[in-house]
Amino acid sequence: MKKITIFLLLAVFFAKPKDTNAQDDKFKALFVYNITKMVDWPAAQKNGNFVVCVLGNADLQSISDKKVVNQVISLRKIASPAEIGDCHILYISADAVGSLGAAVSAVGGKPILIFADEVGASKKGAGINFITKDGSIKYEYSKKSIEKQGLSVSSDFESLGINVD
Repeated sequence: MKKITIFLLLAVFFAKPKDTNAQDDKFKALFVYNITKMVDWPAAQKNGNFVVCVLGNADLQSISDKKVVNQVISLRKIASPAEIGDCHILYISADAVGSLGAAVSAVGGKPILIFADEVGASKKGAGINFITKDGSIKYEYSKKSIEKQGLSVSSDFESLGINVD
């Protein structure tokens, strides 16, 4: 049942027509939120707030204050990779993808899942990136990049995305 629910939510996300940036941001925020349920962070990351850092102009506000298991999602806008700190997720919007290399370096081996809003970003160190395929928004992922951060993903996550490794 859980897999069907996740699939239906992602199907709605993937089938949406291209609309305004605000609409895109809401769908991407929903996607980020649903992904939080399919990634396992180390025990030390399961206390306090669940921090989503946003580098760039993406508006993910619609997921602020939602819960990931027992953690409340807290959004933090950052201006540069030097400000990453202790995020769970780093979301790099399309206008900031030029900082991807610096962000990957700044994250190092910390348990931070990097999302990037650029085709091919998963081949450049991001764990997940959005793509448009057959008129729908989908995601690519690099299992190697995700595991390098000490994270693991569920089989549901793997079956719904496109592995680039």
